[in-house]
Amino acid sequence: NYQYSTTYAYGGDLFENNRITQSYYYGLYTYGGLDNTYKKNYIDSAGYYQVYSWYEGSAYYEGNIIPGSTGGQAPYYVIYMYYPNYFGGTGYFEFYNNMVGSENTAAYYGHYLYTYGYSNIKYKHNTIHKGNTTGYNLYFYTSTASNNIELQNNIFTRSTSGTLLYYPYQKLIVSEKVTESAPASETESNNYIGFYNFSFGYKQKVAKDKSISIEPFMKVPMREVTKDNLRLMGTGVKLKFDF
Repeated sequence: NYQYSTTYAYGGDLFENNRITQSYYYGLYTYGGLDNTYKKNYIDSAGYYQVYSWYEGSAYYEGNIIPGSTGGQAPYYVIYMYYPNYFGGTGYFEFYNNMVGSENTAAYYGHYLYTYGYSNIKYKHNTIHKGNTTGYNLYFYTSTASNNIELQNNIFTRSTSGTLLYYPYQKLIVSEKVTESAPASETESNNYIGFYNFSFGYKQKVAKDKSISIEPFMKVPMREVTKDNLRLMGTGVKLKFDF
């Protein structure tokens, strides 16, 4: 999908319900474009990258399954994204409810996300799993000049020890991650299909264009709560400052 132009005049395309397997080097390759949407795709390439995104103006990804190659060549990046929100100050990147894995052929990066100096990023309700001790589940490189970053309700897991999240220039975010490797006896037959999320919020205006939001929340598994899955419950409070 090559749509590059200096004015980002092309885009607005929808890529939905596609199955991409056994590619040589790239699973999904996208260069340029503005406001493209990628939904409910299954990408299990045997190449170096499962998803490769370069200078997209704005992009929306939702409900994609990217298992990280179940056989053949091990990818170095499951997902590689370099400036997926490059369209000036109005470009955005939204990544929701995607499942990314790298167990059988373990990649170094689950998701490499480089957005240095650019804003408007929403990264929510995703699951990223890695099966080796090297590399990162999510490598998120931005800057202190970036704004409007929301990193929330994501699950990062590993079969062994390792770095789940690399985020050197932290802004006001809320990040949840599972850090404990479950014993084999607890993972033989427990297949978790989802979570219930309960929350309510309150927003207080403190000035003409300034406000503070408070949102208590609780997350519980969609099955009977036992001692084996009790650690998957989560509670907390989200704070957001709009200035």
